[in-house]
Amino acid sequence: MNMDTVDEEIHPLFWSNSEEDTAALRSRLTEDGYLALRGVAPADLALRVGRDIFELCLEAGWLDPNAEITEGRWSGGDVHTEGEPAHMELYKRVVQLSSFNAFPQQPVFIELVSRLLGETAFNHNLRIARIIFPHNTSQSTAPHQDHRYIPGTAEVLTIWTPLSDCPIDLGVLAILCGSNRLGMIEHSRDSSKKFAGMAVRDEQWAGETDLHWVAGDMKLGDIIVFHSESVHKALPNLTDDRMRLSLDNRYQGVSNPVNLKNLHLHYNI
Repeated sequence: MNMDTVDEEIHPLFWSNSEEDTAALRSRLTEDGYLALRGVAPADLALRVGRDIFELCLEAGWLDPNAEITEGRWSGGDVHTEGEPAHMELYKRVVQLSSFNAFPQQPVFIELVSRLLGETAFNHNLRIARIIFPHNTSQSTAPHQDHRYIPGTAEVLTIWTPLSDCPIDLGVLAILCGSNRLGMIEHSRDSSKKFAGMAVRDEQWAGETDLHWVAGDMKLGDIIVFHSESVHKALPNLTDDRMRLSLDNRYQGVSNPVNLKNLHLHYNI
């Protein structure tokens, strides 16, 4: 794929309603591997997390000081990728932010995931913020399954949350609809990636004609919930000057075993 475009076929997301019958939501999650839900995340707190992260980016010289900070306007300076020293120095401060750590523990998320899993859920400490630069499309996250990176039970749900309105060209999450039904797929290293280098290849589901990529514009407060065996990736940030912020937070039921890795901060910071 040419990462300077989105040149594969992307189908629209199917939007569910969090007020729907729990059995219906569970059935759809089992069938499709994801639920897209409007307006579930607390918008005021999402804005706060985004502002706190962007203030660190501004200090680092990554943002245009003449623009409104919440717009995330890139300064035009160096482009940094997760895993590089400059990025990691800033990221060490991100994972200590009180707003960042409070956000995934909001009752609305715990209650939603507990409904879907059928038991009390808790949030892993391994919380992730993605800070995605424009002009860095080659480093867009490759297709993978979270369970490859999260040992322990496969019955883990991730909530992906953009921290602003996120049109598709800013680099939204894409889900391979129905791929959770394949179980675990072999991953191989993608040497072109500086982080999240283990990936699955298109040919591994070439014969599965009912699978298709889904993605779409998202608003502040929208979320995508997906199973740990759902294949997903990031679409490239194709904007000229905007940085994209998003959160990945994982949840599991209290009755299942938890790997100690998931009780540590991201990158074991």
